[in-house]
This record gives sequence, structure tokens and C-alpha cells, in this order.
Amino acid sequence: MPELNIDDATALAGSLANIGHPRMQAAINATAFCLLKRCKGAIIDGLVYSPERQAQELVQRACETWTEGWPVRGGTAKLLALFRELYEARKPVVENPATQEQLIARGVLSPPCEVCNDTLHIGAPPHMMYCTACAQGRHNARWHGPEQLALLNAAPEPAPIKRHHDREEWPPMVPGIDEQREKAWRESQAANQRAVDAAKATIENPHATSDQKDAAMQVLLLFSSRGSRAPKKTKAERERLGQIFKKWGVD
Repeated sequence: MPELNIDDATALAGSLANIGHPRMQAAINATAFCLLKRCKGAIIDGLVYSPERQAQELVQRACETWTEGWPVRGGTAKLLALFRELYEARKPVVENPATQEQLIARGVLSPPCEVCNDTLHIGAPPHMMYCTACAQGRHNARWHGPEQLALLNAAPEPAPIKRHHDREEWPPMVPGIDEQREKAWRESQAANQRAVDAAKATIENPHATSDQKDAAMQVLLLFSSRGSRAPKKTKAERERLGQIFKKWGVD
């Protein structure tokens, strides 16, 4: 909605000279400023009043009804009172919005379906059905048909389960940092494997001393008790290690 411009406001204020408004430019400018400040447009009783229309109607009403002319004092205040009478007093009073219960009581809304409570379906997946007790439910059944009902009753696909104990299946979360952790973990696993291989070689070495073989057995015992950290042994390796442990008095 375009605003009232200063030229139109000045021209309207000057036209009030017909009822005795001072002709001094300063007085005309003051009344024009009043029009600019008050006339911002409104919608009353469904009619749109632009700022220009408000100003024109205000000046016209003053010229037609102020039989005693423009007052010597308080002319701007009297013009403001006329503006409020024309526009602010005619604004509709906005009531608090009615609740659903009030609208149903007035007959504006229909009460909810007693069967589905306006959800348009009854039951739960995988046995959900269209509600046929209400007109909207029957319309929904005709409009969407069995295909939509099949989708509602279809079981959702289970989300993939991540085995968090398997380090290799952990997705990278922070670029850069996660790659460094991955590298450090793989280096640690490689070092553990080298330690296990060296311990096996020491135990099977006929020239190794008792202390060396005892230390090697401690290494194997350490890694065999760490679950996922220990390399998986074959059946033959387990039997051979069992024989070695038994020879050295280790259960």
C-alpha cells in the first residue's frame, strides 16, 4: 500500500484554508506533517482505505462539518479527534479465537469421528484399516486405495547393526583425527603380532634358555587373555601351544 507523499499532504492541508486554516507555509507544513503521521491506511468493514484516501476523507469531512471553521487554537487536536472518530472508532473488535469445542457447539465444525477420532484409520500396523464410520475415512479409502494401506502396514526395514567391538567397522567420524587413530591402532596390532610371532619362535627354539622361554610364554599368556587383541589361533597352533604350556607347567 503506497504511503501518502509530502506533496499530496501539503496540497490537502492547504485546501483547509477554505474553512479558515492559516495560510502561512509553516502552519500548512505542520498540518501536512499531521496527515503524514496519522494516515497510514486501514481495512474497515472489508473496505481498503489507502493513506491518500484517508487524508482526502479526513480533510473533506472537516470542510463539510466544521461549521465554525478552523479553530484559532487546537486545530490540530480537533483534526486528530476527527481522524479517531472516522477510523479508530470504526475498527472491528477482535475477539479471542473460539476453541474447537465452541465451534462444534455453534455448528461451525462437525464433532470428531467417534471411531477413529478423525485419524481416518483404525487399528495399528500390520492390521491397520481405513475408517468407514466417517465420510472422510470412506473418501480416504476410495482416494488412496489398498496400495496406501499396504504401505502403512508394511514393517519398516531394520536398521543395519554396527558391531562396535570390531574396530574395522567403525565409520570415520572426524576427518583427519579418525584417520590418525586408525593408523595408530593398525600399527599397534602389527606390533602385537610381531611380539606373538617372536614369542612362538622363542619357545620352539631349542637353543633358547629357560628364562627366554618363560618370558615368551608370559607374552603368549598376555595376548591370549586379551580377547580381540590376540591374533586368532588355528586348532593346530592351540594344540602346540597347549603342549608347550603343559611342558613348562602352565595350565
